[in-house]
Amino acid sequence: MDNIIVEQMLPKPTRTYLKVDRMNDHKEFITAKYNAGLKQRAILQALKVERGVTLELYKLKRMLKGWKAQKNLTIRRKLYIRNKIEKRKLDGKQTHRVILANNQREVTQEELDGIMSATVSFFKDVEPSPIDAVFSTPVSAETTDVSEAVMETSVEAPMHIAIDEEVDDDKSAETALSSDGMELEMNEEHHQPDPWFFDKTNSDDIYDNPNHESCLVDDSLITRYGPLGNPTKAIYTSDDFIEALIRLGCSNEDALVGEANGETSSENNEIEGDDEWEDDEWEDDEWEDDPFFPNQESGDIGEVENMTEFNETDLVENLAMTSGSSISDTRESKSEGQHQFTVQEGYGSIEDAHDETPLRRYARQKRPQFWTRIEKWKEEAREFIEKVDTLSQEHSISLQNAENIVSAKWEREYNYEAYPYHIYKQILGEGARTMAGIDGVDSDLLCGIVEDNFTPLRRAANELSPDNRARIDFDSYLVHFPFVIDKYGLNHFFTASILIAAIRVFYQLVYTFNFSDLLDASAFCIYDSIGMGAHSDALSCIIVDRTKIEPTLAVAYDAATSNLQEMVLQIYGPDHPKTLRLFSTLAWYMLMGSAETRRQSELITYGIIQTIKARYTTYQGSSQRAMIVCFTNLGDILGVFDNFYLSSKILVEPSIWEAEYEHCRALLPTGSSMHHLGIAYGKIGKYEEGLRALLTCFNGYRDQFDINHPESLEQIAKITQIMDLRGPVLYNHLDTFYDGLLESLDAAGRANSRGYQSLYKARKRGGIDASEYAHILALRRSGTRTPDLQDFVYAQGLECWLYDQEVPFVAQQGGWVQEINYEDMID
Repeated sequence: MDNIIVEQMLPKPTRTYLKVDRMNDHKEFITAKYNAGLKQRAILQALKVERGVTLELYKLKRMLKGWKAQKNLTIRRKLYIRNKIEKRKLDGKQTHRVILANNQREVTQEELDGIMSATVSFFKDVEPSPIDAVFSTPVSAETTDVSEAVMETSVEAPMHIAIDEEVDDDKSAETALSSDGMELEMNEEHHQPDPWFFDKTNSDDIYDNPNHESCLVDDSLITRYGPLGNPTKAIYTSDDFIEALIRLGCSNEDALVGEANGETSSENNEIEGDDEWEDDEWEDDEWEDDPFFPNQESGDIGEVENMTEFNETDLVENLAMTSGSSISDTRESKSEGQHQFTVQEGYGSIEDAHDETPLRRYARQKRPQFWTRIEKWKEEAREFIEKVDTLSQEHSISLQNAENIVSAKWEREYNYEAYPYHIYKQILGEGARTMAGIDGVDSDLLCGIVEDNFTPLRRAANELSPDNRARIDFDSYLVHFPFVIDKYGLNHFFTASILIAAIRVFYQLVYTFNFSDLLDASAFCIYDSIGMGAHSDALSCIIVDRTKIEPTLAVAYDAATSNLQEMVLQIYGPDHPKTLRLFSTLAWYMLMGSAETRRQSELITYGIIQTIKARYTTYQGSSQRAMIVCFTNLGDILGVFDNFYLSSKILVEPSIWEAEYEHCRALLPTGSSMHHLGIAYGKIGKYEEGLRALLTCFNGYRDQFDINHPESLEQIAKITQIMDLRGPVLYNHLDTFYDGLLESLDAAGRANSRGYQSLYKARKRGGIDASEYAHILALRRSGTRTPDLQDFVYAQGLECWLYDQEVPFVAQQGGWVQEINYEDMID
């Protein structure tokens, strides 16, 4: 019988379970691969080949979740987070904390900054991928009274409270936990994202269609979150930027100063090419290797890796202290001057906010003017919101992108910087409302200032015409401040706007800057609180002397300005007009410090000049206004260091803008670029150009400032100073203008005023007298067929008149036709 071999089948092994603790030996290996970006199947293959461990995919997923392994977010999920944050910003929430629900990992602030700094093109043709996440606002645990309408700073304390948690439920499946605490596999289906706040990036044809009315906007305007390009790049601090400016200033100081010294040392101080900066002056090889200011074509304006160390460390030791200091954006003279009216120096307070006072009675009579102004704001808000909502719905783009497009269009067409979307919502009463206070801002103190000084303010306003701007501000804004505080609270756009108007009213009516520091600091803290810190209105009120305000307000103001510096740099980049305006203002403020900080101010100024020369472009709207302030700051700083030649070159263009565009005019004449241009011309011996600039500036503000106003007297002092320097010389083109100016002042009954007398005496000293010059002027104006001969006859007649009058003449510069030394003639 044949033997039959029967193969015995081994029993099927029972199911075994791989314990998590057995994989701890491979945890570092797995997480390293995972964080490096390898796909999960590639990790399984690496485990099998390199470690001899076979693992199933679902087990690997559970382990990664249990270990809370961190992996870079995919581009689709980055887009999802970006759109969610944009929606939160529209709701007035400025700081964000994102926690991924599947592994409880908190997205770092660096990751969020990188996501928000990406341009639209980075997410092109990408669909957002919803994820389970919790979006909240990080607030310090010490904060007791928190409101969603109050914007927090981005500095997180070790412990946080999520005050506005938004659990994203876009995932349909719930997360289940196993008995050992591990998350089990979840259903991967997702609901479709809400198109109201998700950016449908495959519909970016709106940006590429040249026929679309809103498409002519570059990326820096389409996205307000910065032209930094690659979202993986770091966001740099203001200290880094200041150090880069100082380094750049050091490398170009000799060239700039040498150029000025070479020009001004020439005979007769003749300056060529002062109307515009030559093309070759804009080229600078120093920019090619500067990591903070890379080549513009590369687009990496945020790259600062491998930055070389700044050798002059003694110049940057105190940057942390100075960068957070209070700063200003104009050189508005704060000299009190001569008070025409008695002003209450004490701030006072309101014992009962609802007591019937003369101010409240007067305000109730003028309430229709206040509501008229409010209605204009509401009409503007309704128009803006309607355009943004329509654009967002029609083109399936986020509200943030739609807002940026509409804002850019308004600025391009109307030279007007629109307010943020959530501010317009607040104007319409649809945004978040809160009566919570703001650290350091005392509403009773502010109301007390208005109450105590109401009588002199009203007496001064009654002497003005109804269409005078100061009187309009008084009747439409200032007197309603207690009412606005009671109705809207501190955290409101109306409150900040009235404070800005109050500064103008106090100075134009009672000639005092006593309260400007308090009002400016309070207004800026309010703007920062409501999310408008980077708007031009907010930047116009950052001129504050910290020694003249309460310590608590000074602390809040320092925090707001420091936050503004970081925010503007991160949002707009290092060469944006708003960035240059802010840091030029910082440089101007540093002039008030020690010799070391003054030296830093000078180097920062040269660095900003090189930035402008390397990135120069055309400006309009708010960018144009920002550059006017920047140029004026730079010109003023250069004047402090006696570089008036370069100062005059810088101030020419903003002076032209001020003369051509009403929206570019400065609030005060002594803060205008044309006023500073006239001073610079006078310092370098260009007396005729200096007088023309100063007289034009003076005449342009006559309808706003009385001739006895401190602003007018300061302008007249500069005019007469240059007239005395240039000597008794006739400038034919200014003769008729000067005549008309004095005649109009005389007709207005101002002949006995201090300002008129100063102008008249300076004219007499300068030999400009129409009756005595009649025969000379006749020679100048007759005969057009031989202009050269006519000029000669005119010049000879002028010399003869000076000789007959025996007028002493000591100035070396002057003359109508050419520079003439009259001392030789008198001898």
